[in-house]
Amino acid sequence: MRLTIAAFTSLLLFVSTANADFVVWLSDKSPAQSPVPGMLDATLASAGASGSLYLYGDGSSELSGLSLDLAATGNAIKFTSAVVNNPASRWSFLDGPLVVGDSLITNIGGAAIPPGAVGVGGPVADEVPGAGFLLATIGYTGLGNATSNSNLELRVGSNLIADYEGNAAMVRLGGPNAPLVDGTVTPNVGAAGTVHFGAASTNTAPVVTSDIISATVPALVSHQMVATDDGPLSSLSWTISNFSGPGVPPHAPTISSTGLLTWDTNGGAKGGQYIATVMATDAGSPILSGQGTLTINLTVPEPASFGLASLAMIGLVGFARRRG
Repeated sequence: MRLTIAAFTSLLLFVSTANADFVVWLSDKSPAQSPVPGMLDATLASAGASGSLYLYGDGSSELSGLSLDLAATGNAIKFTSAVVNNPASRWSFLDGPLVVGDSLITNIGGAAIPPGAVGVGGPVADEVPGAGFLLATIGYTGLGNATSNSNLELRVGSNLIADYEGNAAMVRLGGPNAPLVDGTVTPNVGAAGTVHFGAASTNTAPVVTSDIISATVPALVSHQMVATDDGPLSSLSWTISNFSGPGVPPHAPTISSTGLLTWDTNGGAKGGQYIATVMATDAGSPILSGQGTLTINLTVPEPASFGLASLAMIGLVGFARRRG
Protein backbone atom coordinates (compact mmCIF):
# COMPACT_ATOMS: atom_id res chain seq x y z
CA MET A 1 0.00 0.00 0.00
CA ARG A 2 1.58 3.26 -0.94
CA LEU A 3 0.63 5.33 2.02
CA THR A 4 1.88 8.85 2.33
CA ILE A 5 1.30 10.18 5.75
CA ALA A 6 2.11 13.23 7.74
CA ALA A 7 4.33 12.99 10.71
CA PHE A 8 5.02 16.61 11.55
CA THR A 9 6.20 17.35 15.03
CA SER A 10 6.02 19.84 17.79
CA LEU A 11 9.56 20.08 19.10
CA LEU A 12 8.24 21.18 22.46
CA LEU A 13 6.05 18.13 22.87
CA PHE A 14 8.11 15.45 21.16
CA VAL A 15 11.76 16.23 21.85
CA SER A 16 12.31 12.79 23.40
CA THR A 17 11.23 10.99 20.21
CA ALA A 18 12.67 13.36 17.62
CA ASN A 19 15.61 11.06 16.76
CA ALA A 20 13.85 7.73 17.26
CA ASP A 21 13.25 5.31 14.40
CA PHE A 22 9.89 5.47 12.71
CA VAL A 23 8.26 2.02 12.67
CA VAL A 24 5.35 0.99 10.45
CA TRP A 25 3.60 -2.16 11.64
CA LEU A 26 0.41 -4.18 11.24
CA SER A 27 -1.89 -5.56 13.90
CA ASP A 28 -5.20 -7.38 14.07
CA LYS A 29 -6.06 -5.27 17.13
CA SER A 30 -7.89 -1.98 16.82
CA PRO A 31 -6.66 1.15 18.63
CA ALA A 32 -9.21 0.46 21.38
CA GLN A 33 -7.50 -2.89 22.04
CA SER A 34 -4.12 -1.30 22.85
CA PRO A 35 -1.95 -2.98 20.17
CA VAL A 36 1.76 -3.44 20.82
CA PRO A 37 4.31 -2.77 18.03
CA GLY A 38 5.71 -5.99 16.59
CA MET A 39 5.30 -8.70 13.98
CA LEU A 40 1.72 -9.57 13.12
CA ASP A 41 0.48 -13.12 13.80
CA ALA A 42 -3.25 -13.00 13.13
CA THR A 43 -5.62 -15.97 13.12
CA LEU A 44 -8.79 -16.36 11.07
CA ALA A 45 -11.78 -18.17 12.48
CA SER A 46 -12.80 -19.83 9.23
CA ALA A 47 -12.80 -19.52 5.48
CA GLY A 48 -15.16 -16.78 4.42
CA ALA A 49 -14.74 -14.83 7.63
CA SER A 50 -14.15 -11.12 7.23
CA GLY A 51 -12.11 -8.85 9.40
CA SER A 52 -9.74 -5.91 9.58
CA LEU A 53 -6.02 -5.33 9.88
CA TYR A 54 -4.69 -2.03 11.18
CA LEU A 55 -1.62 -0.20 9.92
CA TYR A 56 0.15 1.91 12.55
CA GLY A 57 3.01 4.36 12.63
CA ASP A 58 5.17 4.67 15.71
CA GLY A 59 8.33 6.50 16.70
CA SER A 60 10.09 9.48 15.16
CA SER A 61 7.96 12.59 15.05
CA GLU A 62 10.07 14.16 12.27
CA LEU A 63 8.66 12.00 9.48
CA SER A 64 6.35 13.92 7.15
CA GLY A 65 5.86 11.73 4.09
CA LEU A 66 5.70 7.96 3.60
CA SER A 67 4.63 5.88 0.62
CA LEU A 68 3.89 2.15 1.06
CA ASP A 69 2.39 -0.88 -0.65
CA LEU A 70 0.93 -3.82 1.27
CA ALA A 71 1.17 -7.25 -0.39
CA ALA A 72 -0.23 -10.63 0.68
CA THR A 73 1.56 -13.71 -0.66
CA GLY A 74 -0.36 -16.90 0.06
CA ASN A 75 -3.89 -18.24 0.09
CA ALA A 76 -5.42 -17.20 3.42
CA ILE A 77 -6.91 -13.82 2.60
CA LYS A 78 -7.86 -11.37 -0.10
CA PHE A 79 -8.07 -7.65 0.47
CA THR A 80 -11.46 -6.01 0.17
CA SER A 81 -10.90 -2.42 1.29
CA ALA A 82 -8.46 0.14 2.63
CA VAL A 83 -9.33 3.37 4.42
CA VAL A 84 -6.73 5.95 5.41
CA ASN A 85 -7.11 7.57 8.80
CA ASN A 86 -7.30 11.29 8.10
CA PRO A 87 -8.50 13.03 11.25
CA ALA A 88 -10.22 16.34 10.68
CA SER A 89 -9.27 16.03 6.97
CA ARG A 90 -5.98 17.73 7.71
CA TRP A 91 -3.92 15.55 5.38
CA SER A 92 -3.56 16.41 1.72
CA PHE A 93 -3.17 13.25 -0.36
CA LEU A 94 -1.15 14.06 -3.42
CA ASP A 95 -0.22 10.69 -4.87
CA GLY A 96 -3.53 8.73 -5.11
CA PRO A 97 -5.85 7.26 -6.08
CA LEU A 98 -6.00 4.27 -3.77
CA VAL A 99 -5.99 0.89 -5.53
CA VAL A 100 -7.22 -2.24 -3.74
CA GLY A 101 -6.50 -5.62 -5.33
CA ASP A 102 -7.06 -9.13 -4.06
CA SER A 103 -3.45 -9.51 -2.93
CA LEU A 104 -2.02 -5.99 -3.16
CA ILE A 105 -3.00 -2.54 -1.95
CA THR A 106 -1.16 0.31 -3.63
CA ASN A 107 -1.09 3.97 -4.33
CA ILE A 108 -2.24 5.45 -1.10
CA GLY A 109 -0.22 8.61 -1.33
CA GLY A 110 0.09 12.06 0.06
CA ALA A 111 1.60 14.30 2.63
CA ALA A 112 0.30 16.20 5.61
CA ILE A 113 0.79 19.81 4.67
CA PRO A 114 -0.48 22.64 6.87
CA PRO A 115 -3.22 24.63 5.14
CA GLY A 116 -1.78 27.37 2.98
CA ALA A 117 1.78 26.03 3.16
CA VAL A 118 3.86 25.18 0.11
CA GLY A 119 5.85 21.95 -0.15
CA VAL A 120 6.37 19.61 2.73
CA GLY A 121 6.00 22.33 5.34
CA GLY A 122 7.08 22.51 8.94
CA PRO A 123 6.19 20.70 12.16
CA VAL A 124 2.58 21.00 13.25
CA ALA A 125 1.59 19.39 16.56
CA ASP A 126 -1.73 17.84 15.60
CA GLU A 127 -0.25 16.23 12.44
CA VAL A 128 2.23 14.08 14.39
CA PRO A 129 1.56 10.32 14.35
CA GLY A 130 2.51 9.52 17.91
CA ALA A 131 2.91 6.10 19.50
CA GLY A 132 0.47 3.69 17.92
CA PHE A 133 -1.01 6.26 15.56
CA LEU A 134 -3.49 4.58 13.20
CA LEU A 135 -2.49 5.12 9.58
CA ALA A 136 -5.02 2.94 7.75
CA THR A 137 -7.60 0.19 8.23
CA ILE A 138 -7.41 -2.78 5.85
CA GLY A 139 -10.44 -5.00 5.21
CA TYR A 140 -10.04 -8.65 4.20
CA THR A 141 -11.99 -11.87 3.59
CA GLY A 142 -10.69 -15.32 4.52
CA LEU A 143 -9.99 -17.95 1.85
CA GLY A 144 -8.81 -21.55 1.85
CA ASN A 145 -8.83 -24.11 4.63
CA ALA A 146 -7.23 -24.79 7.99
CA THR A 147 -3.72 -24.96 6.53
CA SER A 148 -3.93 -21.69 4.58
CA ASN A 149 -1.70 -18.73 5.36
CA SER A 150 -0.69 -15.45 3.80
CA ASN A 151 2.60 -13.71 4.46
CA LEU A 152 2.23 -9.95 4.50
CA GLU A 153 4.88 -7.56 3.22
CA LEU A 154 5.17 -3.81 3.56
CA ARG A 155 7.00 -2.23 0.64
CA VAL A 156 8.27 1.22 -0.11
CA GLY A 157 5.97 2.37 -2.89
CA SER A 158 8.08 5.32 -4.07
CA ASN A 159 10.94 7.50 -2.90
CA LEU A 160 8.59 9.55 -0.79
CA ILE A 161 10.02 8.99 2.68
CA ALA A 162 10.92 12.38 4.08
CA ASP A 163 11.31 14.36 7.24
CA TYR A 164 9.56 17.70 7.75
CA GLU A 165 12.45 19.54 6.09
CA GLY A 166 12.08 17.47 2.92
CA ASN A 167 15.18 15.37 3.50
CA ALA A 168 15.24 11.62 2.87
CA ALA A 169 14.29 9.58 5.93
CA MET A 170 14.42 5.89 6.82
CA VAL A 171 11.81 3.66 8.45
CA ARG A 172 11.50 0.15 9.84
CA LEU A 173 8.86 -1.87 7.98
CA GLY A 174 7.08 -4.57 9.94
CA GLY A 175 8.24 -4.04 13.51
CA PRO A 176 10.79 -2.42 15.83
CA ASN A 177 13.46 -5.02 14.95
CA ALA A 178 13.07 -4.75 11.17
CA PRO A 179 15.93 -3.28 9.09
CA LEU A 180 15.93 0.40 8.23
CA VAL A 181 14.89 1.04 4.63
CA ASP A 182 14.06 3.95 2.37
CA GLY A 183 12.92 4.36 -1.21
CA THR A 184 16.46 4.39 -2.62
CA VAL A 185 17.98 1.23 -1.10
CA THR A 186 17.43 -2.49 -1.72
CA PRO A 187 15.79 -4.39 -0.22
CA ASN A 188 12.99 -1.96 0.52
CA VAL A 189 10.59 -4.68 1.68
CA GLY A 190 9.74 -5.54 5.27
CA ALA A 191 8.03 -8.65 6.60
CA ALA A 192 4.86 -7.50 8.30
CA GLY A 193 3.74 -10.90 9.57
CA THR A 194 1.38 -13.77 8.78
CA VAL A 195 -2.37 -14.32 8.66
CA HIS A 196 -3.34 -17.98 8.96
CA PHE A 197 -6.06 -20.48 9.82
CA GLY A 198 -4.11 -23.20 11.60
CA ALA A 199 -4.28 -21.99 15.18
CA ALA A 200 -8.03 -21.46 14.86
CA SER A 201 -8.78 -25.13 14.23
CA THR A 202 -11.54 -26.56 16.39
CA ASN A 203 -9.79 -29.94 16.57
CA THR A 204 -9.15 -31.12 20.13
CA ALA A 205 -6.78 -33.79 21.37
CA PRO A 206 -8.05 -37.29 22.19
CA VAL A 207 -8.58 -38.07 25.87
CA VAL A 208 -7.34 -41.51 26.92
CA THR A 209 -8.87 -43.14 30.01
CA SER A 210 -6.31 -44.37 32.56
CA ASP A 211 -6.97 -47.71 34.27
CA ILE A 212 -5.57 -49.93 37.04
CA ILE A 213 -5.78 -53.72 36.80
CA SER A 214 -4.31 -56.74 38.59
CA ALA A 215 -2.80 -59.89 37.09
CA THR A 216 -0.91 -62.99 38.19
CA VAL A 217 2.05 -64.60 36.42
CA PRO A 218 1.86 -66.38 33.96
CA ALA A 219 -1.36 -64.72 32.81
CA LEU A 220 -1.75 -63.09 29.39
CA VAL A 221 -2.87 -59.55 30.18
CA SER A 222 -5.46 -58.23 27.74
CA HIS A 223 -7.06 -54.81 28.25
CA GLN A 224 -9.05 -52.58 25.93
CA MET A 225 -7.91 -48.95 26.15
CA VAL A 226 -10.66 -46.36 25.79
CA ALA A 227 -10.44 -42.83 24.34
CA THR A 228 -12.84 -40.03 23.47
CA ASP A 229 -12.30 -37.58 20.61
CA ASP A 230 -14.21 -35.02 18.59
CA GLY A 231 -13.42 -36.99 15.42
CA PRO A 232 -14.19 -40.60 14.44
CA LEU A 233 -12.67 -43.04 16.94
CA SER A 234 -11.85 -45.40 14.11
CA SER A 235 -9.28 -42.87 12.85
CA LEU A 236 -7.25 -42.96 16.07
CA SER A 237 -3.83 -44.58 15.96
CA TRP A 238 -2.49 -46.22 19.15
CA THR A 239 1.07 -46.51 20.42
CA ILE A 240 2.82 -47.40 23.68
CA SER A 241 5.26 -44.58 24.36
CA ASN A 242 6.72 -45.98 27.60
CA PHE A 243 6.65 -49.13 29.75
CA SER A 244 8.26 -49.31 33.17
CA GLY A 245 8.34 -51.63 36.14
CA PRO A 246 10.65 -53.70 38.38
CA GLY A 247 13.41 -55.27 36.35
CA VAL A 248 13.22 -55.82 32.61
CA PRO A 249 10.28 -58.02 31.62
CA PRO A 250 11.03 -60.69 29.03
CA HIS A 251 8.17 -59.55 26.79
CA ALA A 252 7.10 -55.98 26.06
CA PRO A 253 3.37 -55.22 25.79
CA THR A 254 1.85 -54.50 22.41
CA ILE A 255 -1.22 -52.55 21.34
CA SER A 256 -3.45 -53.10 18.34
CA SER A 257 -4.87 -50.54 15.92
CA THR A 258 -8.08 -50.59 17.95
CA GLY A 259 -6.40 -49.94 21.30
CA LEU A 260 -6.29 -53.52 22.67
CA LEU A 261 -3.21 -53.84 24.88
CA THR A 262 -1.77 -57.31 25.48
CA TRP A 263 1.17 -58.47 27.59
CA ASP A 264 2.54 -61.96 28.06
CA THR A 265 3.75 -62.13 31.67
CA ASN A 266 5.18 -65.63 31.31
CA GLY A 267 8.93 -66.10 31.23
CA GLY A 268 10.27 -64.45 34.35
CA ALA A 269 8.35 -61.19 34.97
CA LYS A 270 8.87 -60.00 38.54
CA GLY A 271 6.05 -59.09 40.83
CA GLY A 272 5.29 -55.41 41.33
CA GLN A 273 3.69 -52.46 39.60
CA TYR A 274 4.12 -51.95 35.86
CA ILE A 275 2.94 -48.81 34.03
CA ALA A 276 2.28 -48.60 30.31
CA THR A 277 1.90 -45.08 28.88
CA VAL A 278 -0.48 -45.27 25.94
CA MET A 279 -0.91 -42.55 23.31
CA ALA A 280 -3.84 -42.05 20.94
CA THR A 281 -3.31 -39.78 17.91
CA ASP A 282 -6.13 -38.38 15.79
CA ALA A 283 -6.27 -37.53 12.09
CA GLY A 284 -7.51 -33.97 12.55
CA SER A 285 -5.94 -30.69 11.54
CA PRO A 286 -3.70 -30.06 13.24
CA ILE A 287 -2.90 -33.65 14.24
CA LEU A 288 -3.18 -33.96 18.02
CA SER A 289 -2.39 -36.67 20.57
CA GLY A 290 -3.52 -37.55 24.06
CA GLN A 291 -2.14 -40.08 26.50
CA GLY A 292 -3.22 -42.18 29.45
CA THR A 293 -1.73 -44.98 31.54
CA LEU A 294 -2.50 -48.60 32.27
CA THR A 295 -1.19 -49.61 35.68
CA ILE A 296 -0.73 -53.38 36.12
CA ASN A 297 -0.26 -54.73 39.64
CA LEU A 298 1.47 -58.03 38.93
CA THR A 299 1.65 -60.85 41.44
CA VAL A 300 4.04 -63.83 41.29
CA PRO A 301 2.72 -66.88 43.21
CA GLU A 302 4.76 -68.03 46.19
CA PRO A 303 6.25 -71.58 45.96
CA ALA A 304 3.77 -74.17 47.26
CA SER A 305 4.47 -74.99 50.96
CA PHE A 306 1.65 -77.51 51.62
CA GLY A 307 3.60 -80.47 50.25
CA LEU A 308 6.60 -79.87 52.50
CA ALA A 309 4.47 -79.52 55.58
CA SER A 310 2.66 -82.73 54.74
CA LEU A 311 5.95 -84.59 54.30
CA ALA A 312 7.10 -83.33 57.66
CA MET A 313 3.92 -84.53 59.31
CA ILE A 314 4.21 -87.92 57.65
CA GLY A 315 7.77 -88.20 58.93
CA LEU A 316 6.69 -87.41 62.47
CA VAL A 317 3.89 -89.95 62.36
CA GLY A 318 6.26 -92.61 61.05
CA PHE A 319 8.77 -91.83 63.80
CA ALA A 320 6.07 -92.08 66.46
CA ARG A 321 4.91 -95.43 65.16
CA ARG A 322 8.44 -96.84 65.25
CA ARG A 323 8.82 -95.75 68.87
CA GLY A 324 5.51 -97.35 69.74
